[in-house]
Amino acid sequence: KYLAKMLKSASGAFANVLKRSLVPAVRVSAVSVRRSHGGPVESDEEFDNRYEAYFNRKDIDGWEIRKGMNDLCGMDLVPDPKIIKAALHACRRVNDYAL
Repeated sequence: KYLAKMLKSASGAFANVLKRSLVPAVRVSAVSVRRSHGGPVESDEEFDNRYEAYFNRKDIDGWEIRKGMNDLCGMDLVPDPKIIKAALHACRRVNDYAL
């Protein structure tokens, strides 16, 4: 019985060593890549003015308001209050608070 246990333990250890030497270890690493288009960089003030002007357009419709809000959400940022105010006024102009 003792010999069987010893043989089982030794064969298990040998199998582990063999498995480690034959199967390459998988190495996972994260590499941060900064993607940049190389174009001009927009300042915060220019960004705010662009979206404020977008929502202040008199001919804006519900779809365009949704698109602007969805674009802002996709950028993962908190817009300035003046952008939010312009967006709410746009919702009021098209008479759709559900936006």
